[in-house]
Amino acid sequence: MSETQTMIGATELGPQLDPTLPEKSVEPAISFESIEFSDGTVVGLEPDDIVVLVGPNNAGKSLALRELEGHVGGKPASKVIKQANTHLVGSPDTFDRFVRKHARVEPSIDGNQLNIRGFGINFAMGGNRLDDLWPRQIGTFRPLFCRRIQTESRITDSNPTNAIDILAEAASHPIHLLYDDRVENRISTYFRQ
Repeated sequence: MSETQTMIGATELGPQLDPTLPEKSVEPAISFESIEFSDGTVVGLEPDDIVVLVGPNNAGKSLALRELEGHVGGKPASKVIKQANTHLVGSPDTFDRFVRKHARVEPSIDGNQLNIRGFGINFAMGGNRLDDLWPRQIGTFRPLFCRRIQTESRITDSNPTNAIDILAEAASHPIHLLYDDRVENRISTYFRQ
């Protein structure tokens, strides 16, 4: 396998929230429900499934991963992935808390907008309500839900990174997210599987 990652995505029809879960208490999450490849093969997935793409060089593994990443909150042009359907959980309130936990969210001087930065996100939005963005604009927050590890950097990404002041700085490296014990335990469980 030339590239490894954990990914989540969005449908071409738009994300669908899971009505069977108590959204007020569930941290927002997005997972692929099904992936249809260009040859017509459809793979159905459960939220906790781990998928490994295997094949010879130039078979389309890396392109498939890039295209799946593009399906997170977007509608990408696809050569390998014909369609990707997703499964979303969470509520606008839990999304607001999630973003504030994993990114720096600061009001502008005049208080008319929010500046959001950290872990691949850097933008300003009018108003002060992040909860209005869930699930319509998840593409803006793609780096919080989906991180494709480039082939060239997958070895060096595990090197030690500079520590940050978690009370004043936004996470800028995946290892910074492991400051949360729940996330660290979840990642460790995936590796044990």
